[in-house]
Amino acid sequence: TFRVRDPAGNDKGTATAAPVPAAAWQEARQDTLIMAGHQAAPTIGTLLTAIEAARREADPNSLVNRPVRVQLRPVTGAPGDGNTALARFMRAEILKLGMVPLDSAASADYTVECDVVMTDVGRGVERIEIRWKVLDGRGNEAGQVAQLNEVPKGSLNGLWADVAMVVAQEAAGGVRDVIQNQTGGRKPSPPPPDAALPPGAAPHAP
Repeated sequence: TFRVRDPAGNDKGTATAAPVPAAAWQEARQDTLIMAGHQAAPTIGTLLTAIEAARREADPNSLVNRPVRVQLRPVTGAPGDGNTALARFMRAEILKLGMVPLDSAASADYTVECDVVMTDVGRGVERIEIRWKVLDGRGNEAGQVAQLNEVPKGSLNGLWADVAMVVAQEAAGGVRDVIQNQTGGRKPSPPPPDAALPPGAAPHAP
């Protein structure tokens, strides 16, 4: 039986491994012990996940219990009014998806940067690459959303209008997915007790 304790020494749950023949256990051979550890590892991993999920749900400041705060840095590289239009529509889409857009990094959980690159590919066509980078609270990259298309040369040198709105709608969904992959998303309806645990794993009540 493997027991999980928190830093204060409190029991948080147990996981029971598969039985080992008594003779093999008495010999305590290394391969026997390694096999026992390997067999128990998935159950222990699921137990740790359940313990962490319970911790997040009990914490009112956890991202499970409140909206994600996202800093939106200025968009760069777009011709015409693309920088301001993309930033404006992305802010609106982030809000629609239940996240809180911020201008400052002071209380942000994540930061979104956007860079636009226009490349002349000839034949009167430009390739536009829009890359949205999502950074976590420590400044590490959590993921990216890349959009690539070809447009008539010079068609985006003025007002972006509906183009910016469509781009932001698509990109905002990708940004949400990146963040949800990191956080697990908002708290769903509570499942039955221990529903996600395999046999042998038993978390203790907080």
